[in-house]
Amino acid sequence: MKAYPRNFLAWFWSLLALIAITGLVLLPGMLALRLEWDVPERWLPPGRVAWAATHGLLAFLTLLLLGSLLPLHVRHGLRQLKNRGTGIALLATLPLLVLSGWGIYYVSDEDWARWTSELHVLIALPISALVGWHAWRARRIHRESRSRHVR
Repeated sequence: MKAYPRNFLAWFWSLLALIAITGLVLLPGMLALRLEWDVPERWLPPGRVAWAATHGLLAFLTLLLLGSLLPLHVRHGLRQLKNRGTGIALLATLPLLVLSGWGIYYVSDEDWARWTSELHVLIALPISALVGWHAWRARRIHRESRSRHVR
C-alpha cells in the first residue's frame, strides 16, 4: 500500500467501519419492514431515512476507494501467491453486494425488494469478516516477509 497517499488506509478503514455501523443500525428496520418480523420499537432508530441515505452515500464513497485499489493493490495481489484466496473471494462477492444494494433502492416489485434485502444482509455480514481476515492475513504475511529479509 506504499503507492497510496499517507492517510489512505485510515480513510479506507474508517469508511468500512462507518458503512458497517450504518448497515447494522438499519438491520432492525429491514427485519420489521421487509420481512415483517416483530421487532421491538426501541430497536428501530429514529430518522431511518437519514440512516439509509448515509449508508448509501458511504457505499458510493467505498466504491470510489475500492476502485482505486484495482489498478495497484489488486493487480499486484493477483500476481503474488500470498493472499490471493481471500482477495479473489472479495472480488467475487463485492459486485453481488453492490447489486443487491442497488436492488434494495430501485427494484419496485415488493417480493424482489424483499429478496434483495435478504441477499444484501446475507452477503454483507460474512463479507465484513472476510475483509478483516484478508487484512489480518496481509499483516501476517508482511511481518513474516520482513522477518525473513532482516536475517
